[in-house]
Amino acid sequence: MSQTNGSKKNQKNQDLDLNNIGKKFTELVSIAGQELKKTTAIGKKMISASRSNSSLHDCYEQLGILVMKEVNSGQLKWENKKAHELIKEIEGLKNELEQFEEDVQKIKSQK
Repeated sequence: MSQTNGSKKNQKNQDLDLNNIGKKFTELVSIAGQELKKTTAIGKKMISASRSNSSLHDCYEQLGILVMKEVNSGQLKWENKKAHELIKEIEGLKNELEQFEEDVQKIKSQK
């Protein structure tokens, strides 16, 4: 009879262990789901921020191009040393890019 009581106790302990494992598993799945939702929300915000940052960059670029054209044409008088340094640097880089393109075309045309 003591063996029957012992096996009933073992069975009960196993049932408790399985029940405990089931609860832990459910808790783990719930936590993982919550973390996935947070990660997804963060990802969406980061994508939106990246788009806004790209749009901001484009606006600054368009503004810069417009200002540079106006300064070069004389319609905008801007006595800012840094602005004029940047304009010179931009013109130098544009010339450099044109030279690279010419060099590439020469290389392509070689036989």
